[in-house]
Amino acid sequence: IADRALQDDPKNQGLRHLKALALAKDEKSEDAIRLWEELARETPPFAPALLRLARHHEGTEEEAKNQQAIAFYARYRELVPEDPRPHLLLANLYAANKDDVQAEAEYRTALKSDPGNTGQFVEFAAFLAVKKRYQEAESVIEEVDKQASSGDDFFGDLMMQLYLSDEKVVPEEFARSQPARMGKSARANLYLAYIRLENGKGLQAIPLLKQAAALQKDSAEPYDAMARAYRSLRN
Repeated sequence: IADRALQDDPKNQGLRHLKALALAKDEKSEDAIRLWEELARETPPFAPALLRLARHHEGTEEEAKNQQAIAFYARYRELVPEDPRPHLLLANLYAANKDDVQAEAEYRTALKSDPGNTGQFVEFAAFLAVKKRYQEAESVIEEVDKQASSGDDFFGDLMMQLYLSDEKVVPEEFARSQPARMGKSARANLYLAYIRLENGKGLQAIPLLKQAAALQKDSAEPYDAMARAYRSLRN
């Protein structure tokens, strides 16, 4: 359909972007990337193509590709300054490149530009916690807790983020600094228990899992993890 439409209007940026999306869906990613690169070189560049190229280059451990992604996000932000998404995406890229100053600046801009996006508060708190800035991380969670509705557990989400970050020491230290929150969050106890289980500390994981089960009586997860812990102890 895009090809037929392009016969009448071959320079149409929106139609060429549509064709690139179709190619990507059809697992012809190299052809899609070539089209987006063409759109990015034009004057003016087509903003959605810049966003697609940024997403294509991010998420690797190669610093050069991350730098390319940063450049595409920066160009996209110039064209679409009202879109808050690039701030968080740039923050994560800068953090991956160990550029903590730029990462923190982008996280803070993200919070100001899109305060209703509670997930980015959790990501920023995790960034601060990994840097062992525990009081600041707690302040960010206190701020987002003001937006909490029934079922929200932002502290538990933070502990899950720390679990996914492969940090071993930080979650334990941060949890010790938050006894009141640990006493109320099933998710926080569960993910701290997962960290202990993966570190071969099954015995120390069991009290956390019992607490998680008591706090969330309708969940099977704590019992499944307890079974793993007991198996690791040959019990």
